[in-house]
Order: sequence, then structure tokens, then C-alpha cells
Amino acid sequence: MRKESFIFSIGSSLLLLFVMASNVKAQTSNNAGFESDLSETLNQIGLPYLYENKGLIRIWANAYTQSNSVPTEFSNAFIFPDFISEQMKTSAYERLKEKNRFGGEFNRGVELTFSPDSTWKSEGKFLSFRYKSSTLFGAEFGEDLFKLIFSGNKQFQNASASLSETQLLFNAFETFEIGFLKTGSKSISSFSFGLVKGNQYTSINLEEGSLFTSQNGDYLDLSWDGNYVQSSGGNKLNNNPSVGASLNLKFVQQLGSKWILRESIEDFGFTVFNSNTRTAKMDTAFRFTGIQLGSLFDISDSTIIVGDTLEQKILGNDVRQTQMIALPVDIQVGLTRLFNHRLSVGLNVRYRYIPGFIPLTEASVSKSFGKNRSVRLMLSYGGFGGIQSGVSAVVFSNHHHSLRIGSFFNEGFISPRKLSGAGLQLNYVHHI
Repeated sequence: MRKESFIFSIGSSLLLLFVMASNVKAQTSNNAGFESDLSETLNQIGLPYLYENKGLIRIWANAYTQSNSVPTEFSNAFIFPDFISEQMKTSAYERLKEKNRFGGEFNRGVELTFSPDSTWKSEGKFLSFRYKSSTLFGAEFGEDLFKLIFSGNKQFQNASASLSETQLLFNAFETFEIGFLKTGSKSISSFSFGLVKGNQYTSINLEEGSLFTSQNGDYLDLSWDGNYVQSSGGNKLNNNPSVGASLNLKFVQQLGSKWILRESIEDFGFTVFNSNTRTAKMDTAFRFTGIQLGSLFDISDSTIIVGDTLEQKILGNDVRQTQMIALPVDIQVGLTRLFNHRLSVGLNVRYRYIPGFIPLTEASVSKSFGKNRSVRLMLSYGGFGGIQSGVSAVVFSNHHHSLRIGSFFNEGFISPRKLSGAGLQLNYVHHI
């Protein structure tokens, strides 16, 4: 089964799960010895979503990079262009694996949720408008490719560097969403539809590939089999735009007084990139022997276009055509166990449709201090990396404001030269 079909199958199954979950009756047992409504419980576990007033304005941002091999110091120099020293390269090479993963996200947005009139408010119904901007990148690559990019092919004299099983993705897009939200004493459910504006997309998928360098370096043999897609630079709304649609679903159910079930699907949709999008099927093998000039003062036209000719050999005969690309759907399922008004533990599983991302499982412990503050400690495994930690805190929360700040994948902050990962998050809510 193709990966796109697999993802859309998961999404369809979860859509059915949402319908089924919405019919679950909340348990009414008081065996836990304490009782609270859903808004108080969510505040306790650090999710300050209170809908007791007319509505809210939410502003949020989160950003992270993560890898199972590349140290944070090296990845930061690559993302925020800076000089990469030999020491940084050596440190990265020592951590490389047979299969390496690297990626990250930068998401930011603003949301307005409100009840149009008193009738809607009394029934717990809300409209929502949201703007979100997302930049995502991910990669799977072998040890040879990494060394080839950052140290050249001299180290592969009379040998082949493997390029097989390589995937690279960069995707930047914006969404403009309108949605509906329904609250109850024990549940919250919402859905929204969005218009997607595609800003930039690049994808490389190499199933097989190798680069052979001769003993004296006088020729290179390159062969590979894969595909390449790159959107055009002009994706403005008034210039043949790249647009699409998205669907977002969220469901929260308090089961009795002990358990909270959370499910969500975000960015379930597609972008149609315009007719200037480059696509190429790369299935070629050729030998490159360099450029010979008879006279520096007599450069022929053929010499001038040799760069374009080489690009055609590498990429094959690319075409420009419209491409429908699936969005990097974000699927999450979480379960929280409440022990009292102060302490809870949770388990959350997340999957993001990005190359190199494996299911991210996160275990957490939350401790609240009164109604206005809480601290959450996290331990996770997966994503683009391995076992990593995180911490977040609701520094204040009341009926007018709440602010959550935190960090995750903290190992990259602790030892950036040897360990990977670094992430920050901010979530501010103003209740109208």
C-alpha cells in the first residue's frame, strides 16, 4: 500500500472513531472520592480551555528540531546558517547511524472563539476562526550521504558512496479556518474546515543510488532511481496560487471523575501546487569527467550551458505540472488518569506525516498548585529522535488570562555538542 493511501486510511478510520466516541456516555461513578467539571479538570492538567465566558482569543507558537544522530549544535548551524567547524563535523560523524533521522517544525497562529448570541452561549455552542502558519522539514538518510555533503567525495576514492533510501521534505503552508465547537459538562468536541495556501514544497525520494569516485578523481559514476518535486517560487494568491483544503477534528471526553480521553486530527487534507511545479522521475546512470576548455578566451556556447546540461543529466527530463500533495496530517490520541485535584498522569501517542518521523509516545506527570498554576514533566520516545524529556508550566490561569510556557527535547539544551533535540512552546489564552 502506498504511504499516501495508508495515511488517508488512518484518517478515515479515525473519523469513524470520532463518531463512535461522541456517543459514549460519561460515567457517573463517584468512586474516586472527588468530582469536578471538565473545565476544572482540564485546568488541573495544564490545558486552560475554559468556555464559561463569551469566548476566547488564543495565541500560540512552538518550534523544535530533533534527530536520532545529528547533535543540536550542528543542526542549528545548518538551519541558521553559520560556520560549521571540523570539530562540529567530527562530533556529528561519531554519532551517525546506518539510518539517520532529522526534522523539525515551526508552528504559530491565532484563534478567536465566541458565541454569536445568548442562545448559542446557553447551549455551549461556539464559532471559531483560526489562522495558522506551519513550516515543517524531515529527512531520512544514510551515513555516506551526510559525509558526502559536508566533507566532499575525496574520502570515497575508488569507492562508492551509498545514496539509497534517502527521503527529504520541506513544506511551508498557511491555513485560514472556520469551525464549530460544542461544550458540555463532560465533553468538548470541535471541527473546522480550512483554506490552505501552499508557500513552498520540496521533496526528494531516492530508492536506490550511489556515487563512485575513481582512484585519481578523474571521473565520477552516478546512478540513482527516485523522484523529485519542487514548487515554484511564485505562490502568491494573485499569481496562479497553490491552494488546497483541510479538515481538523478534536474530541475530549471526561469518563467519570478519573479519566480524560483526548483525540485529534489536524491538517487532514491536501494542497494543489500550481502548474509551475517541477516534477522529475530520476532513473539514470552517467559518468562525469569534468569540463575541458581549449582556450579561456574562446568559450563556446556549449560550455556556457554545461551547468544546465549537467542538471538535466542529474534530474532527468523534468516537467512542470500541477501536483496534488497530501498535507502532513497530525494524529494524536491521549489518555489522562486523575488521582485527585492536584495530581495526574497521562499517556499520549502522536503521528506526523513527515519523512523520518516515527510514532511519538509521551508519558507525563502533572502537578497543580491551586487553580492557577501547574507543572508538567514529560518523557517521550520517537518522533525524529529517541528518549527525551520535557517540562512545561501554566504560570498563571484565571477566568481572564492563562499562559503556558515550556520546553521539550531538552537534551539538546543540556549538551548541544553531543545530544540532539531542542524545542520551545508558548500558549496564551485571553477569555473575552
